[in-house]
Amino acid sequence: MTQQNTLEFKGTISAIPLGELIVEIGQTRLSGSLRVSRDPQRAIIYFEEGRPVYCVSNARQHRLFGKLVERKLVDTARINGNVDPVNDFELSAFLLGQGLITKELLDEAVVAQLESILIDTLSWTEGEWTFTPLARVRQELHQKIDAHRVLLDYARVLPLQIVRERFRSVEEAFSVNEPTGEDLRLLAHEADVEMRFGDLRLTLADLRNACAMPEDALLQALYVLWLGGRLTRHDWTSAFTPAALAAIGSARLAVAKKAAPIPVKAEEPPKPEPEKAADIKISLEEYLERVENAETHYEVLGLASNANVGVIKQTYFGLAKLFHPDRYHKEKAATVKRVQTAFTRLAHAHETLKTREGREAYDIKIRREAEAREKRRAAGQQMGMSGDKQTENAFDSFVQGKEAFANEDYAGAISNLARAVHYQPENPLFKAYFGRALSADDRQRHRAEAELQAAVRMDPKNAEIRMLLVDFFMDFNMAKRAEGELKRFLEIVPGHREATARLSRIGSS
Repeated sequence: MTQQNTLEFKGTISAIPLGELIVEIGQTRLSGSLRVSRDPQRAIIYFEEGRPVYCVSNARQHRLFGKLVERKLVDTARINGNVDPVNDFELSAFLLGQGLITKELLDEAVVAQLESILIDTLSWTEGEWTFTPLARVRQELHQKIDAHRVLLDYARVLPLQIVRERFRSVEEAFSVNEPTGEDLRLLAHEADVEMRFGDLRLTLADLRNACAMPEDALLQALYVLWLGGRLTRHDWTSAFTPAALAAIGSARLAVAKKAAPIPVKAEEPPKPEPEKAADIKISLEEYLERVENAETHYEVLGLASNANVGVIKQTYFGLAKLFHPDRYHKEKAATVKRVQTAFTRLAHAHETLKTREGREAYDIKIRREAEAREKRRAAGQQMGMSGDKQTENAFDSFVQGKEAFANEDYAGAISNLARAVHYQPENPLFKAYFGRALSADDRQRHRAEAELQAAVRMDPKNAEIRMLLVDFFMDFNMAKRAEGELKRFLEIVPGHREATARLSRIGSS
């Protein structure tokens, strides 16, 4: 980090990722502006007492007009010729003044706009940043941005190789933050790691000894909890030194009169993409084989990775029209199952790629995964199926399965988690998540419970596994059995925070 003057601090994104920088600003409760640049892209994030409250960007896709059109909140005919749609402030004033939108709906669109800017800038791996406490944004422009959720989701999709590189020493320590009341739904293994702390400050070495989970799972959980605002990180290389924080704290700060948007050249409002079905000629068997062998969403759709949004939508509608499961319900059971599984993957591919934000995040993910594979090859690591590689394959399948389950892609979740169990049948956590995924299929309910119960027997003190079984019982309206599981768990792990809280909620319902 370099310093131009006592109240302007600079650095590079490659040295300190923006996600970590935003967390540090939050935990030190700084106010000011964070300017980030990656030619030709520019963005500014404004903070108040550590909270992101406003953002601006020079990227066309981040204009407010686009968010309003996406949500079908404006009639473009009422906009054209009456106001400059590129100027967010003028557009907002016009819509409110003409009674064309309510303040509540406008604010929701603005928050979506601001969060999309955050998501975009978090994906940058190169560029520069400058923080100054001297530039503020007017109070009336402040918005309630759910930064912790954005950061938590961002941390969850980072490739494991990237996460590993962010930990430099086993002596780095973490401690639990005070509850904020935010409804951040932690995954079971994340909640289990958080539970280990209590009131203690634990090092990475301490956690390795306390947690019976793979190293990569522990590191990922820690990174998610830290970026999500649940933990404070100590003894690491931070962006702001104690001297810098002292200088900021003693400065006399002035609120900027206006948060002017980054100037951009006026452009015509984007026209909605046509959402018609493409004329596709492909047999059912060709389609099923392509989807089943596809490694990316683009391969599922049969498109190049640079296909535009219009082509993606048209192709999806064309394939959905031809191969919707309702058209094949009279086929053999095996064929029906293949069609249903393929359609689930097709719909997931479309949902991910149909928006700029989702597509950019996905492209970054697959690019980083490819880079990580290349790094492993360059380092001369063996790519066979035994030893450490088998462990790596098991955990990769496990992570992909959990992600698919969170996205309600149950077929994908079952497939990946079954693979994880195949690689490591002795791992109770993999078995538990496999059972949880199976529970999405009513026909597999009994097998799902058997897998979950087996996992509990293998590791009865594991809170994550036990909570998955409790969730299973609650999903099937078996509150008494869920209550019994919690009581049995508390007998062997007295005072467990989450188990106690859940038992109380079940008892009061």
